[in-house]
Amino acid sequence: MFKNNDTIFAPITSVNQSGVCVIRISGKETLNCLKHLGVNQSKISSQKISFHKIFDLHTKEIIDECLISFFKAPKSFTGEDIAEISIHASNYIFHKISNILSKIDSVRMAEAGEFSKRAFLNNKINLIEAEAIIDLISSETELQHKQAIKQLSGEVGKIYNNLRQDIIKSSALIEAAIDFADEDLPKTIIDDINENIKKIKLNIENIINDNKTAQKIKNGLSLAIIGKPNVGKSTLINLLANSEIAIVSNVAGTTRDVIETHLNIADIVVKIADTAGIRESKNKIEQEGIKRAVNKAKIADIKILIIEANDQEISQEIKNLIDNNTIILINKIDRIKIGRAHV
Repeated sequence: MFKNNDTIFAPITSVNQSGVCVIRISGKETLNCLKHLGVNQSKISSQKISFHKIFDLHTKEIIDECLISFFKAPKSFTGEDIAEISIHASNYIFHKISNILSKIDSVRMAEAGEFSKRAFLNNKINLIEAEAIIDLISSETELQHKQAIKQLSGEVGKIYNNLRQDIIKSSALIEAAIDFADEDLPKTIIDDINENIKKIKLNIENIINDNKTAQKIKNGLSLAIIGKPNVGKSTLINLLANSEIAIVSNVAGTTRDVIETHLNIADIVVKIADTAGIRESKNKIEQEGIKRAVNKAKIADIKILIIEANDQEISQEIKNLIDNNTIILINKIDRIKIGRAHV
């Protein structure tokens, strides 16, 4: 069990951006905290929600009318006594309650992630599930949500537990083959060990590859639009974003810094970056913009290289950025000069 005498509290929803704010209290002083808010403990039942008025006991003034849910240890998220107070989302009400609770011995404001930490240390969740809570809260797409739910439900944990059991089994067979080499062991034991190790190796490789995909779903894909100045990079990002987020001008070198926007494409978050035109420049500010453009392109998952149809030469610096993840887009084909003989 997690040994910490402090009872902690914190808002688990926004105080400002909703009609209701939920304050969670966790620890052995939970019921005492409710008592200091003027709540009649005889009307509190575990795993039930009840309506209460909370008071400032010094002034006898009503602070708010709220709903309180109580969960008796160990049947709670943290494994400790927990109360969740649903108040009206008012900064004044929250700070009033916070001031009252903070004056109680062994009661303090929770640190970031401390409820999940206590749940982990009290064996209510594992590390994979603890991480999934953050991913679930921050999910922006259906794929991100499904991935977080899969992780939170324990499916991912089962994969690692099975792998652990396979490693323990192989270790036991190896030790048996070494310690009892002169004994009458099965002749196939070495073959069994080799097969198990091959299976473990394959499973680990699959997990690593799956994790790479999972990380892309979680963090999104990065896409950099690159090319010479004035080839249409800013026009493209405005078109994709359906918004005028970048200045479009006929003047070469208009974009001096990296401009980013996030889009949901095929249910994956794509972070699109419009970059400065890559060319030789003596302007220090533009040089810095070009440096950032090259660096952004190097770390991007996908690059869109825009080339003007009439362009007869591509610089070596741009060529060095082309790889298997580069999409080459030919722009301004309407400006190609075609003689009548070729029409």
